[in-house]
Amino acid sequence: MARRFVFLVCCSLAVAVLFVADESQAMPNFARKYDATCDMCHTVIPKLNKLGYEFRLSGYRLPDEIGKDEKPFKLEDFFAARFQAQYKWNQTKPATGSKATSSQFEINELTL
Repeated sequence: MARRFVFLVCCSLAVAVLFVADESQAMPNFARKYDATCDMCHTVIPKLNKLGYEFRLSGYRLPDEIGKDEKPFKLEDFFAARFQAQYKWNQTKPATGSKATSSQFEINELTL
C-alpha cells in the first residue's frame, strides 16, 4: 500500500511539474566542450542550423569526429551550473529625522 502511495505522489508531482514548468533555457555545455559559440549549431535558439542537425544525428559529436578517438574526459565539459542572487539594501531618511534601513537577500535561480 505504501509503495502505491509513493508511486501516485511521484506521478502527481511529475504531472504538476509538466504543467507548471516555464520555458526551458539551454546551458552551453557543448559550446564549452568544443570551445565554440552557440551560433555554431543554432540560427536563432532553439532552432538548429545544418551543422546542429548533423551534430544531433551524430550522437552529439561533430560529424568529422566519428570513428576517431574520443577527447579525454573532462568533468567541466559536461557539468554546468548557474546561480543568480540579488542583495537589496535601502536606506530612507523620513522628515522626522530617523533613518529606516532594510536589506534583503534573494536567490532567484539555482540550476545544475
